[in-house]
Amino acid sequence: MDFGATRPADTRSRVRAAVEVLERAQDLLQEIAAGLPEEDGEPDGEVSLRSVIECVLVDSLRPTIRDLRAVLV
Repeated sequence: MDFGATRPADTRSRVRAAVEVLERAQDLLQEIAAGLPEEDGEPDGEVSLRSVIECVLVDSLRPTIRDLRAVLV
């Protein structure tokens, strides 16, 4: 794929497609986290995984989606 020769209209379309993929990933991660137990003291493997997923959603994925949507307006 040649990313260097895209026109602005093509770029916007591709960014929209990327946002859709990120939103599907966000939904999947939220679903996974919801199925894991709440933290209750010392974390074990699954509880720790829920915590990491929630941090990724809050700190990385949601802001990324928000920022990309903002430039598409």
